[in-house]
Amino acid sequence: MARKPLVAATAAVLPIALLLALMEAFLRLQPSVISVAFLSSFPPSLAAEIAGRLGLDTSSNYRRITTEMRGDGGREYLVNRPNSRHLRPADAVDLAYGISEIIETDDLGYCNPRGRPPGAPVDVLVLSGSIPGCIGVAADQTVSAELGRALGRNVYNMSIGGVGPAEYLDVLRRDGVAVEPKTVLMIISENDLRDMIIHNNARQGKYKNNKKRDLDNSVFAYSYLLSFLRSGFKSLKRAFKAAGEPEFRYRVQTMDGPVALNVLNNDTDELGIARTLAAGEITLSLFRPPLEEFVALSKQHGFRPLVTVAPSAYSAYLNSIEFSDPAVADVMKSFGETGRKWLADMASVIGYDFVDAIPAIQNAAAGEKLLYFPANVHLTPDGNRVLASALAPLIAPLL
Repeated sequence: MARKPLVAATAAVLPIALLLALMEAFLRLQPSVISVAFLSSFPPSLAAEIAGRLGLDTSSNYRRITTEMRGDGGREYLVNRPNSRHLRPADAVDLAYGISEIIETDDLGYCNPRGRPPGAPVDVLVLSGSIPGCIGVAADQTVSAELGRALGRNVYNMSIGGVGPAEYLDVLRRDGVAVEPKTVLMIISENDLRDMIIHNNARQGKYKNNKKRDLDNSVFAYSYLLSFLRSGFKSLKRAFKAAGEPEFRYRVQTMDGPVALNVLNNDTDELGIARTLAAGEITLSLFRPPLEEFVALSKQHGFRPLVTVAPSAYSAYLNSIEFSDPAVADVMKSFGETGRKWLADMASVIGYDFVDAIPAIQNAAAGEKLLYFPANVHLTPDGNRVLASALAPLIAPLL
């Protein structure tokens, strides 16, 4: 009699187990059905395995700079490996505007044309994040490449994505001083305040590097299906969370007419930081320590320290922007202007030269083709060209 419930349970479970096994086999045979968005939530080891099979960006394309390697207590970050070539899939709306999905690096692992060693000394070394980097454009289309052509000088790009001024300095110490720069241009993005908050949290032990690595020691690291289901659950959570996010989309005017930007409503945390700054809960003095160290390094290694701002799209198009939520307009205008004024005021105090190209960009924006991709909101080739054209006459007298 006791065997009947066991047989019934086996009969019920067996089809489910068979279905799960078939689904696991299908995902292993056809990994292309796993979207990049889903793959980003997989355990790092499994994500790298699948990305490698699909020819996508993998951890093998990066050098990992750990907190222990840095010496300043900052978070771990990644730098591209030398002579690497990898794919970063783009949104369809950006593809329509000609975004490049291929990232290629030079002999040192930075976004410069292949086969072009930096040489020493370098006339201008550029330190920055993703906005003037290789996100969506080829190495010969970046602001660094355009600036080199405009100045007729040897300009070398050491920009890396997803970090802020503290990491720019680490790149300078690690790789930059070796190319003996005569001038170093630090291009600060308006969202770098967010990265300075993260840096300070990391130094205080409040930021955990690479939380996803814990998944490599879990059952999810061994199953395509379990990781796929987990990613689906996280995607649903993000969708519910996104429904409650602030509205941060906007439209701008270009020479071809109005264009919608930030169409995916990304970077709402940037809006949150702008509001926090306006409320006086944080201050721009977070930038002071890295800028003071920047000047100290300039004296130690004999280069001239220059600082400028790469405007976010909402600042570049300040003269024509229409936010979907009009209440956002004042706080974002204040965010950009306050940051630039602080950097300008502190230049003589700390000892760097500040050059402000944003007024020229704002005056040019409406008469140019689109300067930012609609979805990833990074500079298009035209955006890099316009930024370089605005910077060149300001920098030339300082070289």
